[in-house]
Amino acid sequence: MGVFFVPKLAKLALVSASAARIAAKAYHAGKQIEKRITEFLYPQEEDVIVMKKSTFAAILVFFAAVAGALAAVYFYLRRRESELDEYEQLLFSEDFSHEEDSNVSDEVDAALADTEIGTSEAKAAAEQPEPVKEEAEEAE
Repeated sequence: MGVFFVPKLAKLALVSASAARIAAKAYHAGKQIEKRITEFLYPQEEDVIVMKKSTFAAILVFFAAVAGALAAVYFYLRRRESELDEYEQLLFSEDFSHEEDSNVSDEVDAALADTEIGTSEAKAAAEQPEPVKEEAEEAE
């Protein structure tokens, strides 16, 4: 009976050998992945880029200045927009009625008429004193 089990044992040995080879390849691949991860997380001294503290401080100050400038622009634009909105409300408000505008135009017309009358009286007065001056000179 031992003769019948030999081919089955040979096949089983071949299958287990190929499984062992696959397991060895997987083990080596896992080790390479582990090595790459440890190199990435824990770099060697020669792989580390060193930055001076003064350079780091200068970069931080630059970013702070940029942030401050952006904040100043934001608040300026926000305030300017509110001023423009207020000006627009004053300009286009419905508070003024058309009756007031007609009263104002009547007042302006009356003022212009008064100035026209005043200027015509001034012209007449300017013409009249000349003969009066001549009479006053003759009397002396």
